[in-house]
Amino acid sequence: MKKFSWLVFAFILFLLVGCSNPEQSNSADSSNTEEETNTEETAASDSNETQYPLTIDNYLTTDGVTYETHSQTFEEAPSKVVANTQGMAEILVHLGLTDKIVGVSALYGETDPEIAEDFAKIPVISEGYASKELVVGADPDFVMGRAGLFQDAEWGVGSITGLNELGINTFVQHASLTGGTLDSLYKDIEDIGKIFNVQDAAAEYISELKEEQSAIEEKASEKPLTYAYVFDGGEGKISPDPGGDYTFIADILDNLNLTNALADSEGTVSVEQLVEINPDIFILSHYAGGPDTQATIDSFYNDEALQSINAIKNKAIMVIDFNQFFGYGPTILDGASKLADDVAANENLK
Repeated sequence: MKKFSWLVFAFILFLLVGCSNPEQSNSADSSNTEEETNTEETAASDSNETQYPLTIDNYLTTDGVTYETHSQTFEEAPSKVVANTQGMAEILVHLGLTDKIVGVSALYGETDPEIAEDFAKIPVISEGYASKELVVGADPDFVMGRAGLFQDAEWGVGSITGLNELGINTFVQHASLTGGTLDSLYKDIEDIGKIFNVQDAAAEYISELKEEQSAIEEKASEKPLTYAYVFDGGEGKISPDPGGDYTFIADILDNLNLTNALADSEGTVSVEQLVEINPDIFILSHYAGGPDTQATIDSFYNDEALQSINAIKNKAIMVIDFNQFFGYGPTILDGASKLADDVAANENLK
């Protein structure tokens, strides 16, 4: 702004000095107008630049269940990042930050085809969930991703406090917290844009995703339907999952006119309870290293204890990709679009 004020002052002074020469005055007016325009554009661009040190409000947990606000300060843009899930890494790649990623873990689903080539360049520190030892061994200055994985456990990347004490900043995805929505995902991308000084790329990506969201919501079922998350509990036996805490997953499915039938259930849901609740659809997650999906589907359809449930009678076991729905990244929109198409294609649900 000081530069801009000086230029304005210089411009006025130049006009006063040159007013005795009409030709010179016209020339100065044309030249300085162009310079002033360029200066305004530069100032507008600079106003969108991250000013370091930057402090971002994020989260801290001591039990992996409850979270409180916890700020993280960045002296500069991170240069060595570990993403604790595939979905987190995919956001970074979409923002042009592939070369900042020194490790990714939890590769349980399909990679976003749009970025598959760049994603393949990322070092994989674990196909499954990464331990703190593996994460710290990658020598990161920043660890990002799913909230529940910031734990001192065999499957956890380490606690937020512990990583911070090692001089490693952390970022818990808003979308992975209880009560998260699609707006939480957009907040994640916005914050990442600020942290890495790629705000323009973040804003453009958010705009694209919102357009995609609008298109998907037009696929909403005309008839309200209920669903239940289920998985193979072993030997093809069904295990219902209340799924009430699955954050922005419930948000986007609500927008498709699909309601979680088990959202108010607490603890373990028995088969008898599932029969009584009687959901219209079963949603079954497919993930790398998991049980054979088709074998599980066949087992559920043939289970005598389930035959009175609408989802079984409707032949409505819908398969979703684990990364799309539980990676807490933008591919949730791809997964939701496919799910909406599968629901629309099932004549028994109309």
